[in-house]
Amino acid sequence: MSMILKKHISIVVLVLSALMVEAQQQNMGVGTLNPDPSALLELKANNMGLLIPRMATNEKLGIVGPSTGLLVYDLTTKSFWYFDGTIWVEAIGPQGPQGPTGPQGLAGTIGVDGVTGPTGPQGPAGVNGAQGIAGAIGPQGQQGIPGPIGPTGIAGNNGTDGVTGPVGLTGPTGPAGPTGVQGIVGATGLVGATGPTGAIGPTGVGLQGPTGATGPMGPQGITGPQGTTGLQGIQGITGATGQQGPVGPTGATGAVGPQGAVGLTGPQGPTGAQGVTGPIGPQGLVGATGPLGLTGATGAQGIQGNTGPQGTQGIVGPTGAQGIQGPTGPTGATGPTGTFTGGTLGQTLHHNGTDWVPTSNLFHDPNTNNLGVGTTTATVSFEVATTDAIGVPSGTSAQRPTGTIPTGAMRWNTDLSAMEVYTGSVWLNINTPPIGATYVQWANAADPNTSS
Repeated sequence: MSMILKKHISIVVLVLSALMVEAQQQNMGVGTLNPDPSALLELKANNMGLLIPRMATNEKLGIVGPSTGLLVYDLTTKSFWYFDGTIWVEAIGPQGPQGPTGPQGLAGTIGVDGVTGPTGPQGPAGVNGAQGIAGAIGPQGQQGIPGPIGPTGIAGNNGTDGVTGPVGLTGPTGPAGPTGVQGIVGATGLVGATGPTGAIGPTGVGLQGPTGATGPMGPQGITGPQGTTGLQGIQGITGATGQQGPVGPTGATGAVGPQGAVGLTGPQGPTGAQGVTGPIGPQGLVGATGPLGLTGATGAQGIQGNTGPQGTQGIVGPTGAQGIQGPTGPTGATGPTGTFTGGTLGQTLHHNGTDWVPTSNLFHDPNTNNLGVGTTTATVSFEVATTDAIGVPSGTSAQRPTGTIPTGAMRWNTDLSAMEVYTGSVWLNINTPPIGATYVQWANAADPNTSS
């Protein structure tokens, strides 16, 4: 990835704005000074096109974390591909109308029978039939009578352990033992004597006398001892457990549905011929820049004249004559010229965090007015010569641009998870075949995006 693409897109916007975009606009134009207001980027040319990044299938599949709507040209399949957020999808354009059927040719000589070809792969499995209704569960068997516990056999020479007899029934719970006698409640302690009430103060002029102090609290009486707890009753004998009743039979399984038929494969349309690319014209020489003339010195400023005294209040006297204008003061020294980094013809500047430096990663050819990313020989209005991809604008169907939209505008529709292009009247999903076209849906087929 080029340095410019590693930087934020704001650097590209800054450079393109210096080339063709008006300050108050939020879109860009290449080949035009008036880009359409509904397009983020408009490329205008009548002898060149837009060159999308080209790469092999294995290079495309090696892109780390591709963004939804990423568009590349696959050199292996010779077709456009875009990422729908989950997998790579081949961007097949609308299919043209079916041509007329040609006349029947003469019957040729029957050739020798060829070798029988290998058997084709197994078609996809049909849809499973509906699950049969589960049979009813049989009734619960009655509780068996518990058998008696068998006698303990004579100890043999480490013979096989005998079968454990069933557990006897749980016996009734024995009666609860009597509750112990409640212990004697200790005597309540004596209540302490109440302290004397303070004397009532004399009746003065509205003043309340102080309240006497409260006497001390008497001591707490001793608590009596806890009575003993009664004995626990004897545990009753556990009764034997009854036998488990038999389980009812399982219902029959429903029949499996028939296998669905495999659909026919549509014919492959012919591929158009590749157009010839025109030659690039030679680059003109850059003229030399003339020297900058010296700035003349400015004269010194004259002394400010004194202000005359103010006359006494009364009759307004005539206005005095206008004083002579003093000379203009000298102009301050011109500040030093900022540092300018030189470069070669067509290079652009970017800031590396410290200085402005020239770069050819974003190259503007002044002869053809073409713009190249990662190349200095762009042959179309805007060429990206990298091995990754270009992110295009994305949004819902409700967020499509309004107003006058240029024909050929492209965007990623997040509602449809597909690329769409404006035909001049409607937005068309480039994966949607036209009315009357044959459309074949494959089931359980291998994913073509996982092979190189």
